[in-house]
Parts: sequence; C-alpha cells; structure tokens
Amino acid sequence: PHVHAGKILDFSVMAKQVHAGRPGTVGVVVVALTKGQPVHAERFIPPATPTGWEKLSIRLPLPADLTGLTIFLMCSNHFNTTAEAYFDDAVLVIGDDGAAADAQDGKPQFSDYRKD
Repeated sequence: PHVHAGKILDFSVMAKQVHAGRPGTVGVVVVALTKGQPVHAERFIPPATPTGWEKLSIRLPLPADLTGLTIFLMCSNHFNTTAEAYFDDAVLVIGDDGAAADAQDGKPQFSDYRKD
C-alpha cells in the first residue's frame, strides 16, 4: 500500500480573489487517487466579489487503497467563466489524526515525500 494510506491529510492555503465571473469559482480541490473511485474534498470562496485574504482548509482521511494525490488551486472552476486570484502560504500535513493539532501547537509532524 501507499506510505500515506490510512493517514489524515490537512491542507490549507491563503487565497485572495480579485474578481470572479460567478460565485464558487476560486478555491482548492484535493483528490486522493485510488484503485477504484477517487475521493475528493473541495473548498471555494462563495461570493464572486473581491475578497481579502481568506484561509481555505481541507481535512481528508486518505483511503487504504491510496495510489496518488493531486491538489488543484482553482481559479476558474466553471466553463465559460474567468477569475483572478492570488494563492499564498500553502501548508500540507499528512500524519496521524493528531498531526493537525500538533501543527497548531507549533510542532508539525511533516511527511517528507523524498524520505518516505
């Protein structure tokens, strides 16, 4: 099995929407690829109006048959629409259920894909 199978993924990114053609256009999508149906979670900025910096966070339990992981920073989630946005300060933590709590205490348990 994949080294991160069965663990918890916590992903956050700061997003600032300059404009969007329609609501729910700017955001983030995390897709856990499996041998069967992929599992995903998403967070989008609801309004189409300009925003300040907003934190978009996703927590996703990774399936036991995990084969890969993809993270999309979305700036145009719909066909025939446009948007402009900035993304900054992305943080990805993969660990046991307590990893996110430890990260909030300033002691993150990071998983380095180059070592696993």
